[in-house]
Amino acid sequence: MKGGNHRETPREIEQARLRFERWRRSRKKVTRIPDRLWAAAVKAACLHGVNPTSIALGLDYNHLKQRVRLSGSGATPSARLKSTSFMELIVPPDSGHSRECTIELENARGAKMKIQLQNVGIKDLAEWIRTFWDDPR
Repeated sequence: MKGGNHRETPREIEQARLRFERWRRSRKKVTRIPDRLWAAAVKAACLHGVNPTSIALGLDYNHLKQRVRLSGSGATPSARLKSTSFMELIVPPDSGHSRECTIELENARGAKMKIQLQNVGIKDLAEWIRTFWDDPR
């Protein structure tokens, strides 16, 4: 008989562990973890903690923690990255320059940028923003 401190693995973690195990047996060598498996891991981590879930599923703690944090917004990380595909900047038609403004940006990876402008061309602004969104860091 086992000691009284033994705790069973929570159902959500065990179900996710079995799914990961099946996927790992059938996957090709270098493939990303599918979103459906990440969703199961995030659900288990939200219910039972990131540390026990990452250990049971053999996942990187920090990566799982980041995904749990992103899930609080109601969107998957890939959906959040795709959601930044459109941005509208309205400038008075009489000028190709903004007079003075401050723009604050935060991308899905948590990187932040604050731009304070005075008489900057809109094309330059658009290029800075595009570079910020596309930066893989």
